[in-house]
Amino acid sequence: MDAFYHRFSELFAQLGLSRDPTDIRDFIERHSPLPAERRLEDAAFWSAAQAALLREKLLDDADWAEVVDQLNAALRLADARATEPIVRVVCLCASWCGVCRDFVSQYQDTMRATPSVVFDWYDIEDDVERLGDVDVESFPCILIGVQGEPVFFGPITPNRGSLELLIQRAPHMAQLPQSHLDRDRLATILRIE
Repeated sequence: MDAFYHRFSELFAQLGLSRDPTDIRDFIERHSPLPAERRLEDAAFWSAAQAALLREKLLDDADWAEVVDQLNAALRLADARATEPIVRVVCLCASWCGVCRDFVSQYQDTMRATPSVVFDWYDIEDDVERLGDVDVESFPCILIGVQGEPVFFGPITPNRGSLELLIQRAPHMAQLPQSHLDRDRLATILRIE
């Protein structure tokens, strides 16, 4: 569960709050659900300085605005997420791969559209120490885990629709069998924070 909350750690630190994933989860649960008519930066639980920082981040920094938007979604979805399985999507690509470079924007669009899913992107050559020896036959290669167990590993058609369909089906997929050649390595990748 910590991986979902990890993306908020730097924002929480700048807000003067604990960046520990457990504390972030508790904060989200304590302040959820955020009413639909209330803007995140106007919520009563922020101090004036925290609200001002959120407004500044939303206006001046696109990367931070994305994190603030994800926190906003998390505060509105916390009750639903408590009963849903945790889905993690890992894209394994290579910087030299043109197909991967073309797929990045669609992957990021999917990430923004599904804030309840944890997303990661690894370059199989640059991140080899973290990933270990994983056999990737074609790009983009997607690993999907549910509750930390791998349920899908393989190349996909590099478009948002294919990825979203896999994510939608993931909670209903069977785990990869123990006999799968890379199963243990894939389970380890799903635990990388």
